[in-house]
Amino acid sequence: MTITERNKHRAINIARNQGWLPNSPGAIDKNGKYAYCAAACVAVAYLEDRGGKFVDEFTRQLVSTNDKNIVQNVFEQSGFSRADCKEIMDINDASPLQERLSMMENLINGISAV
Repeated sequence: MTITERNKHRAINIARNQGWLPNSPGAIDKNGKYAYCAAACVAVAYLEDRGGKFVDEFTRQLVSTNDKNIVQNVFEQSGFSRADCKEIMDINDASPLQERLSMMENLINGISAV
């Protein structure tokens, strides 16, 4: 999987700004805002380059369905694979909640940038 440096930094910042990474694909936080898992943060970073309306629609779909396939579909659209997405989701979900932010930073920083 490849990703731009800008998208890598943005995905990490999305996760940091949330303050946590829920199980995949995400969850509503205590303030009623949707929080993304590690893979969904990568998907949002990609979609932001395409325009805010794409992020809004992506988030609406996740809020209404909480379907992992929505995130996997964005990975496919971006040239990544569903397997890449599933791998990030599996690592996210297997990691202890308190370790997920550092896990994500290490995982994303280890991906080749284009």
